[in-house]
Amino acid sequence: PNGAALKSFLETDRKKPQFDHRLWNIHDRAVATVPRPNNSVEGWHNAFADRVAISHPTIVKLGEKIRHEQSKFEVDITKILQSHDIKTKKTCHRKLDERITRLANSFDPTQLDQFLKNMAANINLWIIFFSSFFSQLVHYYVMYYSQNKQILTHQFLSFNKKEELIKKEDAMNG
Repeated sequence: PNGAALKSFLETDRKKPQFDHRLWNIHDRAVATVPRPNNSVEGWHNAFADRVAISHPTIVKLGEKIRHEQSKFEVDITKILQSHDIKTKKTCHRKLDERITRLANSFDPTQLDQFLKNMAANINLWIIFFSSFFSQLVHYYVMYYSQNKQILTHQFLSFNKKEELIKKEDAMNG
């Protein structure tokens, strides 16, 4: 039964992606230890949102914050040009990047289940499923997930979520 569902999914439910996977695949960047582009953008966005401190600022307030942000960037650029040290990544983020790079470098397609478990220990399931780092593995992941749904369910979901999921699956399966 699982094989038929997987075959049906692979034959009918998959569409050509809107953007070619080579545009958003950053596996090679991880292997080469080049920073992932979203990290710095997300970090800046979170820090800026904290500095603004309200969800819907007035135009005047937002303008002030943007001018202040521009001043900070100009100071950072000047420091870089003068060879001063600037703020670097937090240790926890740097270590996570190092672990992901080591795992990416040691990827073995014959050990996909272990690779996914190791990645899951470092990042959560949603990032595994949606991250561009795994774009070239999505096909394998879908096959693995379809065949080993219970293993992943029990490994990644909190107890309450597991109970909800089990009840829903039981209701669907009759």
